[in-house]
Amino acid sequence: MDISRIKEDTELTESNTKGFEVGDHIVIQEKVDGSNAAIAYDSDTDKLVAFSRKQELNEVNTLNGFYNWVQTLNCDEFKEYPDYVFFGEWLCKHKVKYIQDAYKKFYFYDVYDKKNQKYLLQSEVRRLAYELGLIYVQTFYDGKFISWEHCKLFMNKSNIAIDKPEGVVCKNQTKINNPYSRTPFVLKIVNKDFAEIMKKKEKVLDP
Repeated sequence: MDISRIKEDTELTESNTKGFEVGDHIVIQEKVDGSNAAIAYDSDTDKLVAFSRKQELNEVNTLNGFYNWVQTLNCDEFKEYPDYVFFGEWLCKHKVKYIQDAYKKFYFYDVYDKKNQKYLLQSEVRRLAYELGLIYVQTFYDGKFISWEHCKLFMNKSNIAIDKPEGVVCKNQTKINNPYSRTPFVLKIVNKDFAEIMKKKEKVLDP
């Protein structure tokens, strides 16, 4: 999914956040600064397929070893879910520094059901993580939406980051897959320090 990205200090405005209402069931998770990656079972080939954000991976294009790691998984465990795409972050070195043991691991956070064209609730994603032996991304809060100030309390928490983490992802479980909603049900709140690093990077890349 395309996750709306907002800065903690300047963009928490009603136009960006009106898809969240007090009392909605939300989940707040760490935004890991890795590479977007996905896994799916291909029933035609009886193999697991690995993807980056934009393309299928192979022996040549491995996304820093993600393809190779997927080939080590037990394909039989995924056969029950031929319509599911398993999304996560493959942690390799980007801007945020993490403990060494955290790298080259898949931090699982979402499942898309292709047949029913919907995302699964996080309770089901968490169940699948335990069943399949995947690392479920660190979840700080699972309960009613209180306020954005409450959500921001978790922005500096992480079990794996050495630097200040990238931020948090807030997922509205009440509004998930609502076909009538024109507002995002997932918002990423980025730490201002991380936003500044990215801004400097963009300036360097400008011709």
